[in-house]
Amino acid sequence: MDRIKGLPPLSGCPGAKAGDDVAAVQWAGLQGTALIACRKEKELRRRFSGTFIEEAKGLARYVSSLPEGENLLSLGASAFVKAGEGGVYGALWQLAQDSGVGLEITLRKIPVRQETVEICEYFRLHPYRLLSGGCILLTAPDARSLIRSLKEQGIEAVRIGCCTNGKARTIRNGEDTAFLERPREDEIYKMTDKGTER
Repeated sequence: MDRIKGLPPLSGCPGAKAGDDVAAVQWAGLQGTALIACRKEKELRRRFSGTFIEEAKGLARYVSSLPEGENLLSLGASAFVKAGEGGVYGALWQLAQDSGVGLEITLRKIPVRQETVEICEYFRLHPYRLLSGGCILLTAPDARSLIRSLKEQGIEAVRIGCCTNGKARTIRNGEDTAFLERPREDEIYKMTDKGTER
């Protein structure tokens, strides 16, 4: 898969403070999943049904259905980052870096579609490092009312963690805790013809 041209850098608004909630709007890996389903449809049909593949391709509709940044701020967001290259992990790093805060994130709370999970498993990709246009990470002193307001607009959102003092950016997965690493090249670039031969 050729390098994707024209992708904008991650954009957002700093302002998060220690103690703020961290929430995800929509799902991790949306844009990457839709792109892979379109470009690798023939290969995916060896494993998945046509209905599944069409659902995966259809995730592209969410990429352009995001709330505007001004709307998020008016609803009580203190900061936000629009995810893109580098996936949700890259956006989390940017969110913390821009605002100078630490993070405590619960991995299982990061929303991800089943289509993304299965396609990433098939191609051995990391879903949280996969192109995530269509997802926004935001912070708020109390995300509950903001999430409720977004859901009233038909937009999915969920709390995934909180901001902390210091610089530590941790991801908790059950009893295990790992540190968020500096963003790597997006998983989408592993999708070369050579890299996906079976």
